[in-house]
Amino acid sequence: MKLRRMLAVIFSAVVLFTFCSPVNAASNIDGIDYGDLERRVISKAEVPEGVVPRVINSEEELQNYLNRLQEEKRQMDAEYRAAILAAAKREGVGEESLHITRASVQSTSKYKDFKQCGGLHYVRVRADFTYVTDANKVKRVKSVKSVTSSNHGMTADSKWTQNSASTKKLDDSRTLAVTVRGKMAHYLLVKGIIEVYSEELSLYAEFRP
Repeated sequence: MKLRRMLAVIFSAVVLFTFCSPVNAASNIDGIDYGDLERRVISKAEVPEGVVPRVINSEEELQNYLNRLQEEKRQMDAEYRAAILAAAKREGVGEESLHITRASVQSTSKYKDFKQCGGLHYVRVRADFTYVTDANKVKRVKSVKSVTSSNHGMTADSKWTQNSASTKKLDDSRTLAVTVRGKMAHYLLVKGIIEVYSEELSLYAEFRP
């Protein structure tokens, strides 16, 4: 009786560890290649409020979905690196003092959308900032009020979390460069098991008043 009870306790502990721990040791499990994506298996109670996991009906469907996520991430990473390199060449170029024609400071809001899952949903990066107009009627960024990002579109099976945001003034303050970093988690229901595939995203946008 004691032996049976001990075996039951050990089995329960193994099951709990298997279903609640992140799976990071390999990028291939059961023949599914998920590359640089972070994979976790969670319980129903761990699914965030408002999130409904996407039902995956076959291994082929799962692999196709993950392939699309990875390809989109590679493209977004390449675009991010290219934009950062281009922006570095314009930082601090032609700096000059502002000759303000109006005492009042104007406020504006700008945003840019970054598509995910073939455009089914997207991350919107928004910047709220102020600007002034110089003697040549050129609008220049003065200060940044806030930088936020949010998930839009068909978002029932995903959750976006912003981790950080930074800004820079380019082109003699004519342009506001914004960088946002965060994590997108995709919730899938595969053979009755809830799997979460997460990816770290770096998003770059430029806004003019």
